[in-house]
Amino acid sequence: MDVLQFSKACFLCETPAKTSHGLCADCYRQVPRIQQHCLMCGIPLQADKLYCGQCLRQAKPFQRSFIPTVYQFPTDRFIQQLKFQHHFNHLPVLTQLLIDHLAHKQLNTLPDALIPVPLHPKRMRQRGFNQSTELCKHLAKHFHIPVLNQTVKRIVNTPAQTGLSAKLRSKNMRQAFQITHPMTARHVAIVDDVVTTTSTVSALAQVLTSAGVQRVDVWAIARACSG
Repeated sequence: MDVLQFSKACFLCETPAKTSHGLCADCYRQVPRIQQHCLMCGIPLQADKLYCGQCLRQAKPFQRSFIPTVYQFPTDRFIQQLKFQHHFNHLPVLTQLLIDHLAHKQLNTLPDALIPVPLHPKRMRQRGFNQSTELCKHLAKHFHIPVLNQTVKRIVNTPAQTGLSAKLRSKNMRQAFQITHPMTARHVAIVDDVVTTTSTVSALAQVLTSAGVQRVDVWAIARACSG
């Protein structure tokens, strides 16, 4: 999708932005970031711990999560407007938040490929695009990593996850994905817009590891902390 290369006014305060991602420097600094978080699932932690209690009790089928922001204003507005109102000019700021986060974490090894969370064909027809694929395009251009957007398909048209408990979300995602092409990448990053309970990325990671992927990370823009 084509996006604006330069924004004259900040999306939030409407002062001159002077940036390519659409926020002025002050507004960009004020976007709520996740400081201390679980290395595995990305949920914010209060104490100085590496992993949350849930991940200590049961490991996820992926290794690390890299998620820069909490799902609240203004990130939630940008994501919702992207998904439901086709505001593709929000893609640069959303991906820049993740790029800066990865730089801050001093990521030593980049994945071999990026895999967007696929939409079911019916949902794809309704929306007209996959926001995870659009995020991947920007990230791939920055990091020079290929996007494998035809390797996995969603074979179950799961109902909307919003408002469901973690147990119901996990049940919805069982056998939702299927590998369609042989996997040659050994280290991949699943890319999504929002992670809530990790049920979606966990189901996708399980399919990928069963296909021979040795390491799966999760790259997302925001972490919702309820549900």
